[in-house]
Amino acid sequence: MFSDQDVTDVIAGGLRADILEQLVDLLILS
Repeated sequence: MFSDQDVTDVIAGGLRADILEQLVDLLILS
């Protein structure tokens, strides 16, 4: 079973990945 910390880490990691993608897109488009 997953612990709450595991779930939090996965969600935080996903959010970081999304933010990084958005930053890269902004850099490319600007």
